[in-house]
Amino acid sequence: MNSSVGAAPPLNPARAAESNTEWLIGVMGTFTFMAILATSLRLYTRIRIVKLVGWDDWVMLACTSCAVGGFILHCLQVPQGLGKHWEFINNQQKVQFAKQSFFTSLVPNTTGLALMKVSIGLSLLKLIRTRSYSLVVYVFLGITAASWILACGTIIFFCDPVRGYWDKSINPKCYDIKLFIAFGIAHTGINITTDIAFATLPITVIWMLQMKKITKIYLAVVFSLGWIAVFMGIPKTWYQIHHGGDKDAAFYHGVQFWAALQLDTGIVAACIPPLKPLFGRALKLNTAKPYANSSYPGGSGFSNRRRTGYINQDSVAGRPEFDDLELSPRARGGAGGTKTGIPGDSGSEEMILRQNACVTSDQTLKEADSKKHSGIMKTTEISVA
Repeated sequence: MNSSVGAAPPLNPARAAESNTEWLIGVMGTFTFMAILATSLRLYTRIRIVKLVGWDDWVMLACTSCAVGGFILHCLQVPQGLGKHWEFINNQQKVQFAKQSFFTSLVPNTTGLALMKVSIGLSLLKLIRTRSYSLVVYVFLGITAASWILACGTIIFFCDPVRGYWDKSINPKCYDIKLFIAFGIAHTGINITTDIAFATLPITVIWMLQMKKITKIYLAVVFSLGWIAVFMGIPKTWYQIHHGGDKDAAFYHGVQFWAALQLDTGIVAACIPPLKPLFGRALKLNTAKPYANSSYPGGSGFSNRRRTGYINQDSVAGRPEFDDLELSPRARGGAGGTKTGIPGDSGSEEMILRQNACVTSDQTLKEADSKKHSGIMKTTEISVA
């Protein structure tokens, strides 16, 4: 009698030996390292060169921490079958794999992305502080916050109790997987929209500023790197659409893999613009042009050196070149003129320049003559932040 009659077909040894583990971990590890390196260089530039760290830098550090935490979770999934075909993973491994996927979705893929957008938004608010521009940025920051709340709620409340997300043996009450997928796609769509906005908004401002053409091109290119994160979101969306019918999620790891790359590339793109003080001299990207028909202080007292264009940062107490050009017209009471200050510098390093009329951020600054003017004057600040 043939004992194989009625038995399950034997498993394919070749399929059992197939593995995507090295590829998945290798690629995600490389991108995570790039994100860590970019963030480290950014903080080094802010702390050691610019000597001024902003909230956008700290938020980016928190974002990078989420990315690192996500990579650690991916590594913890390796013993649970990451990169292997689903039918060769036992039930206990599947439960642990799903549990780690839960936290990966919640921490790097949702919170990490939101923190990245907040950091970018805070950086854009420092670029130029006009009401209309700031309002647009705040709107997109609000959309980011709402999207984060929606995504977290979708993941946490998918099953009741929450443990049912990864352990179906307790017979949890979960809402339809199609609705879960729809929420995920909506979240990705919102992220792509905000990525496009944050990659495009600064370019429109940069071309209105008076600075060297090569600097404009440099800034336009580095801000456009945000489009890479947009492209990373496209394959992620495709895997999300097919998530419900994916019977081999551990082998391809599609949604989580592309989500990790989207976050890491976004971090790198967001950290490159603040690195200009670190590489600006080598690339000849000093932001400011020399002055025209103006006097400015050098050390103690005033210097009558004639320049054309904007203030050259090298003329101010030997401080490094501007990393971010902030042009912020403001009204102040009392006598005085146009004051161009560098935060963190002493009063002797401030430049008090005459203002013959209401100047805007891209008009020529004039020589100071506070004795001839009184009343409410408009102040234009160019500062490092």
